[in-house]
Amino acid sequence: MLFGGGVYHFIASNERGTWQARQREVSTYATEVVGSFILRLQDFLALAGSIDPDMLDDGNNVLDNYLRRNTAILEVIRTDGSGKVIGSAYRDKPLLSDLFTLPQSQWFAQARAGQYYLGALQISANDEPYIVAAAPAVDGGAVAARVRMDILWEIVRNISFGESGQAYVCLLYTSPSPRDRTRSRMPSSA
Repeated sequence: MLFGGGVYHFIASNERGTWQARQREVSTYATEVVGSFILRLQDFLALAGSIDPDMLDDGNNVLDNYLRRNTAILEVIRTDGSGKVIGSAYRDKPLLSDLFTLPQSQWFAQARAGQYYLGALQISANDEPYIVAAAPAVDGGAVAARVRMDILWEIVRNISFGESGQAYVCLLYTSPSPRDRTRSRMPSSA
């Protein structure tokens, strides 16, 4: 009887340890998926923000080409420092380039101040979830993208913890501290 109790305790402890290790592995994977998505978005914004404004004026559709290659992006806009649109591309309809609201938008103000912006989840008129992300451009302007969130949701939806646990996306972003800016992948004015 004592031997049977010892075997049971050993098996139960071993299974619990294996289960906890698997849960850590799944949560690490979920974190990496979301982190990778955000890093690709940051890289996209940094690249779009480094395009020479003269290239955008030449009608060579640089932003359209970026849009075609990145299915998560619904719209991309590049502005000068005053808020004048110098390039844009969109899939459905332009929302970011509204000339009346653009200079007052939070994403534009933060990007012009040299900060990265990651907005709250919004729902389009077609019931499609999206966020707005923006970054400073190298010439003092801004670049912003309207990003489909259903792609990320679909990836995360397929991640499960056991039989009933699910992963959720929670986007939190703080600008890097001055100490971290040298390691940040985003351009910074500091």
